[in-house]
Amino acid sequence: MYQFRKIGTNINQATKQLHIGYEPAAAADRLEKNMKLLEQQFEKMKEELKQTYGNHEDIKH
Repeated sequence: MYQFRKIGTNINQATKQLHIGYEPAAAADRLEKNMKLLEQQFEKMKEELKQTYGNHEDIKH
């Protein structure tokens, strides 16, 4: 969870820089990089949860 918060902070900072015009290209690159990292972290977490708790996609709610 700590890492997700750090990533979120980085995304917020990059977004703020885009809005104020400070190094827009560099901020956009950092934002894209952080979004990709976040996606990878979520996929890793999803796989870990599946391994721990099983895959319950077939269960109807």
